[in-house]
Amino acid sequence: MLLFPLLALFLLLGGLWRLANGPEAVHLVEDRWEKDAGQYAGTEACRSCHAQIVEDQLASNHAQTVRSITNARPRAPFGNGQEVVDPSNGARYGTAGGREAQLILNAGGLSASQTLQWEFGAGNHAFGYLALADNGAWIDARLNYYPKAGKWDFTSSQDKPQKYLLEQPMGRPRSPEEVFRCFACHATVIRADGVKGTGPLDPGKLTIRPDRSDLNVGCESCHGPRAAHVREIRSGKPAPQQDWSAGEMNRVCGKCHGLNNIEASHPVIARFQPHGLEQSRCFRESGGKLTCSTCHNPHQNARREASFYEAKCLSCHSGATASIGKSVCPKGRAADCISCHMPSDSKSMLHVTFTDHRIR
Repeated sequence: MLLFPLLALFLLLGGLWRLANGPEAVHLVEDRWEKDAGQYAGTEACRSCHAQIVEDQLASNHAQTVRSITNARPRAPFGNGQEVVDPSNGARYGTAGGREAQLILNAGGLSASQTLQWEFGAGNHAFGYLALADNGAWIDARLNYYPKAGKWDFTSSQDKPQKYLLEQPMGRPRSPEEVFRCFACHATVIRADGVKGTGPLDPGKLTIRPDRSDLNVGCESCHGPRAAHVREIRSGKPAPQQDWSAGEMNRVCGKCHGLNNIEASHPVIARFQPHGLEQSRCFRESGGKLTCSTCHNPHQNARREASFYEAKCLSCHSGATASIGKSVCPKGRAADCISCHMPSDSKSMLHVTFTDHRIR
């Protein structure tokens, strides 16, 4: 008769142990991973005061940056029959759909496949993929899908022969820290197993848990944990504003749209827009006023019309056409600022064109 009470007690204790020892939130502080002690409210908690902003943000590409494709359909056309041939050895890469999204390799009469678990990207530039191999190693899949080009092709930087392809032809092996960084920019809260202590954490000793993380970029990705803020508002206390300087605002964006300590001579500076912007004369002479949000609403997708951005330029570089031509534009133009001063860059990433924000 004691069997059932003992079994219930065992299950209860097991549940409590998992609750106490389950995945915990971690975050990146400069170059260090630390336990995240902040309390998160979730995007929906912002809706009561910021309804339109929440709606805009949820409809934006930021809210669609990563998804599990283990039990859901990927957004790219897997199994469409297209192959990508490695010109160095004739190996043919393709994809398969069905119950699992797979990367397929055929080479020298041999074939292999790798199931992919995570699809990154909103589809504006590309869809990229991470796989967790049977031995527990992470793999950055060798193929991406490029919606604008309408085809599969090699992942940028994997279109040329690499030594690691001799041992792992399915793609570039990724260390635990690199995978943490992938999810750091594509999730609001990252959780991991093995979090101990309060000091710097070694990602190699943690097990990232995307399945228990808050995926995609939400309000608290940029504004930080806001549970305390929500409690104060609901209790009737005044709401302090987050007053960011231009540098602080650009650093918030630069956490994902950038690299640490990037130099102006970096070969793909156009891909890291906040850093390029800060190296511009426009930024240096703006008196701390020029930020990413001067031209971009961070809660919406970036506008595409050149005229919209030219109006932004002319809001500072204003005046009659003659004075603009004399004092600002060496070519005497009062329009088409972007094509000259912020040229397009198609070399930084395969099949993707960026606008260089290092305003010349």
